[in-house]
Amino acid sequence: EYANDSTTTMDESPLKVLEVGCGTGRFLTFVRDNLPLDSECTAVDLSPFYLNNARDNDKNWMSIRKRMEASNGSEGIKIDPATFVQAKGEDLPFENEEFDVVVCMYVYHEVPRDIRAQISSEMERVTKKGGMVILTDSMQKG
Repeated sequence: EYANDSTTTMDESPLKVLEVGCGTGRFLTFVRDNLPLDSECTAVDLSPFYLNNARDNDKNWMSIRKRMEASNGSEGIKIDPATFVQAKGEDLPFENEEFDVVVCMYVYHEVPRDIRAQISSEMERVTKKGGMVILTDSMQKG
């Protein structure tokens, strides 16, 4: 079941979500499937190639979601595209405490230990007090 469209932050503003290292943007579409439609999603990646793919995946997701909403009687519902930013995870171009949720999926095994620490600090910096950082990675052997 999809998240309730009335889910908002404590001050009733839309939920602001950041994905660090979004790659092709597929995970962001799964995130968006489970958030209120007014959530503001931003995705960061260093690769312009991946960001172009992520934009395409977001457009496809919006098209599918609008058709689904229309079939459920919500014709003409407004769904804003995600924002895509080319940047390093260790140097995020955002204000302090700008996001309610920051997600980072399968990035850490790709970067050196000292860069991981910098990315962690940046994710903490841009997450609002009381917000959430979600980090998932795999252990790489060999």
